[in-house]
Amino acid sequence: MTPGILDGLTLTMPEIAVLADVQRPVVSGWRSRNEGTDAPFPEPVDPSAKTLRFPAAGVADWIEHRNAGNNREFRTDLAAVAAVSDDGDTAHSLDTVTALLALAPHLSTPLDAIDADDLVDESDDLDPDDEFAYREIAALGARTEAAARHVAAVAAAGYHPAAAFERLLAARNKLAAAGHLTETVLHPAVLHLAADILNTLAPDTEPLVVADPYPGCGDLLTAVLGRTERVEPATARVAITSQATARMALRRLSAHGWPAVTVAGDDIVDVGEDHTGARDNDVHLVTQIPAVDEPDLDPTEVLRRVDDVALNLPSGRVGIVIGPASALIDRLRDRAAERIRDDLMRSGRVRTVIALPAGMVAKRPRQKTAVWILGDTAEGAKFGEQHIAVADLRDHAPGPAGFAGDVLHDLLTDVIAAQGTENDARAHAFRFARFIRMSGIVAGGHSLLASARPPDWEGATSDPVAVEQHIHELMAYLTDPPVVSDFPTVRISPHGESSAERATVQSLHGRGDLWRLSGHRLDPQDIQNHDGSVSGTVLVIGPAEIRGEAPWGERRIDRLTFTDRYRTGKFTEPGDIVYVTSPRPTAVVDPDGFCVVQSPARILRITDRARDRLVPDMVAADINDAGDLAKDPNAWAVRITPAGQGAALTDAAAALRAQEMSLRDRLDSIADLRKCLLDGVADGVVRIDVSDPSQNERER
Repeated sequence: MTPGILDGLTLTMPEIAVLADVQRPVVSGWRSRNEGTDAPFPEPVDPSAKTLRFPAAGVADWIEHRNAGNNREFRTDLAAVAAVSDDGDTAHSLDTVTALLALAPHLSTPLDAIDADDLVDESDDLDPDDEFAYREIAALGARTEAAARHVAAVAAAGYHPAAAFERLLAARNKLAAAGHLTETVLHPAVLHLAADILNTLAPDTEPLVVADPYPGCGDLLTAVLGRTERVEPATARVAITSQATARMALRRLSAHGWPAVTVAGDDIVDVGEDHTGARDNDVHLVTQIPAVDEPDLDPTEVLRRVDDVALNLPSGRVGIVIGPASALIDRLRDRAAERIRDDLMRSGRVRTVIALPAGMVAKRPRQKTAVWILGDTAEGAKFGEQHIAVADLRDHAPGPAGFAGDVLHDLLTDVIAAQGTENDARAHAFRFARFIRMSGIVAGGHSLLASARPPDWEGATSDPVAVEQHIHELMAYLTDPPVVSDFPTVRISPHGESSAERATVQSLHGRGDLWRLSGHRLDPQDIQNHDGSVSGTVLVIGPAEIRGEAPWGERRIDRLTFTDRYRTGKFTEPGDIVYVTSPRPTAVVDPDGFCVVQSPARILRITDRARDRLVPDMVAADINDAGDLAKDPNAWAVRITPAGQGAALTDAAAALRAQEMSLRDRLDSIADLRKCLLDGVADGVVRIDVSDPSQNERER
């Protein structure tokens, strides 16, 4: 390191602890135990300051003399840590140091051997539009050469400007307080996982172009380009959504020597052909939501952004979104979020969902994170045959080097198989993935993990390999513990209270608490094809579905056909009560909405003004208890919820309904497994182990 380069640089005690790879109290112990000895710990620069700062050179001398700490490269790492310290020195600030590191690989002369004017000229040549480095370097003025010498030492400490840049950001992530673009920084294992997925799925016969509509500091772009092994260099597109983070992302890419272009946030794909020759349909999308400069977004906004990514994703390309599991996987409580996620699920562009362990956001160890893989809808598959793979890695926390090799390998093979056709998936032995079938999807507000199950391949009994695969998947699914919904906290009134208030449907309609809507007279040809296969994407709910005589989701209608041929047609909304009066009053709650009700079924819809007093599940229960002779809907009496209980009871009922559906699915899987064993043994393709335990013991 250049002599005197540490002169004037200072470190706080937390910074010394991070750099020495020790706990914070250890540094305090160094000061107290060595006070008054012949080798005391260096004194702070200003003992009266609120935050004590210590001379970097003196600390380095003391550490090396005492052989203290766990980092033998303490002195060479000092320049990097000093660059992210908040001492008000703009010449050593993170922006200045990273701007010079971005310039360094493009110079023919070392940073510390070039004069100030030439350095500014070089930065102008590299960044003529001042997108990432020119202003920081030009602002140095008389301090340019000193700053250049300092950054040369930083680069030398990292052996290369790119490595030094990454060390700086790693130090920033450890040292910076909240608000310094570190709140949503991801565990390196997640970044590497996203990079490996994209590089596995992206065609390797063409140049790789990767765009990030919310690039933050370029974490994902750096991970993807850094793990790409292709003959032609990959290209990054950086959306200008935040000046501060976009400049940092561009500086980072420049330090690595990777080509990058900038685009407006709304034009991340639609920019025609850029200077690298890449066109719109060449672009793969990766992003983290929220990005590092916006730590808090509600599930609705997260899903709106995911929807934008899905809409912008070119045909034949891969999209990877990393975000909070509360929006991407978990049960939703917001209706707007439910609708967006349900539409995304039904679009067929969500191909794989991955649940990650907690702690993947460095500063939020309890936050759960998920990955969505977007792509084209399954080739040649009708709606009822499409599936979404849901992989669960929650019990496979990564180590310092990332996910275990077998976990990563098996997950990637699951992901590859899930992107293919049903035949591809049938031929693969899935380790982590379970499936949601589009013919019976329960997305909306429900947990995707609770809705997922092993694939149920029809007709598999004719193929011994498929039989074995199907049985193993069922057993794997059934041996996993069931997902338990959150149960409400209840308080029992020991002496009871007055009986519930009731009101008739007619009186509730009269005062605007309930709306009554008719079903639609649908042409059967619009619901089913001539061969009986499912057509369309919108569920049809008729008397058979309400009475439980037909599976929910088996019949569908094409959305465009419905809106074109039934001009006054309306879709259901979440929480609608759908009912019939014959042969007896029967009602169900549509939890997700966006369905079409077929006459003679009808709808009761609770208006916004009455949502705290009328609960859909309670109204449906009262209709079902009305009695065989109660044919007049106007006379049905339904219970009114006590004040302040409506929303809580609605949420509790929805959670219990999701748990009930999950248990029904497990029962169906048990019945399926029993049938597979009966048929398989009878056909001679399955044998059940009947070895004698006592014989095994004798053999041992």
